[in-house]
Amino acid sequence: MKKLLFISMLFLSLKGYSQVNPEWTNSEIKQADAARSIDNISNFEKDVILYHNLVRLYPQKYLRVEILNFTQDLQTKDKLKFDFTWSPQNINSKYFKSLIKRLSKQKPLPKIVFDNKLNLSAKCLAEKQSKNGTIGHKRNKCQNLNCYENCGYGQYNGKDSVNQLLIDEDTPSLGHRKTILQPLITKLGVGVSFHPKYETVIVIDYL
Repeated sequence: MKKLLFISMLFLSLKGYSQVNPEWTNSEIKQADAARSIDNISNFEKDVILYHNLVRLYPQKYLRVEILNFTQDLQTKDKLKFDFTWSPQNINSKYFKSLIKRLSKQKPLPKIVFDNKLNLSAKCLAEKQSKNGTIGHKRNKCQNLNCYENCGYGQYNGKDSVNQLLIDEDTPSLGHRKTILQPLITKLGVGVSFHPKYETVIVIDYL
């Protein structure tokens, strides 16, 4: 089994996307779903934006609906190339428990909107890592916008991508979580691609 990876800094896109929990109302989804009408990004990428906004706009409900009932998709999508399943999240870990504490006290934050320049930046890095199998934030021919950036590996839908970054397992700085819940961030872009070692790479750039 492999451990999910994600990295923070200051593939073909999957066709299927996560089913939204029915506890979310149509009004809440409409408010949070800031990029569903954008034509040039995948449903996976749109869901990453959706779940960023759900946790920012409705932190206590997000805790109850998504975190206290935490589930994740751990099965590789290409069993011929990738003969592993990911290790499940330890819900008794200090990182998981600290997220519960944080969201229980978190005040609602402003909605984040889609930004095409950030999207091109995120896609550039995701596509480079898709080709060369690297991880991390080294840009090498991708424009550096001096923005916040989260990178994740091995998640198969937008909800799991955001939840793993929020939990931030084995990241003492909690940099991914802090970025998602950064009050001053107003826009983001998302790039999702195939990764030759971890099957997926998810890059999120923020300003």
